[in-house]
Amino acid sequence: MSEQSTVSSWFTLLRFGNSLTGLIGVIFGSLLALGQIPKGDLASITILHGLSVWAFMCSWNALNDILDVEIDKLNQPTRPLPSGRISLNNAKMVTAALMFISLSCLVYAGYISSTIQGGFENWVRSNLTLQTDAPTKQVQKQEKPPEGYVSEESTSDLLDELMVW
Repeated sequence: MSEQSTVSSWFTLLRFGNSLTGLIGVIFGSLLALGQIPKGDLASITILHGLSVWAFMCSWNALNDILDVEIDKLNQPTRPLPSGRISLNNAKMVTAALMFISLSCLVYAGYISSTIQGGFENWVRSNLTLQTDAPTKQVQKQEKPPEGYVSEESTSDLLDELMVW
């Protein structure tokens, strides 16, 4: 088996591109929250959180295939595990390593934030303030539901019909 097909198989198993969206999302979230490019400790924390999300997503994508390998032998036989391009044992080891990397990045980011003056305490306080100071909005009862609204009763009836069918 060529080296390129092995790399391609791992990219497929980990859904590398999909998982990369988690890393990019953390970076954009940081840019939006700070209003600027993170610098210093905030840049380190952002990178660590991004890597944590990426590793988490990769590991759970692989875990999904590990748990569904027997089903995939029938429905998706060309995927990396049922086709034998990646061994189940190797997939389990890489999945465990990625979970460890994800957790380690979170712990280290937490450590860095604890060294910033008021870092962790300010984060907790700001979250509690956002939740307790959120404005309340009076909701007026509508006489007629909006167009396209599906009531719980009609959903239940539809599910009953599908179960009979």
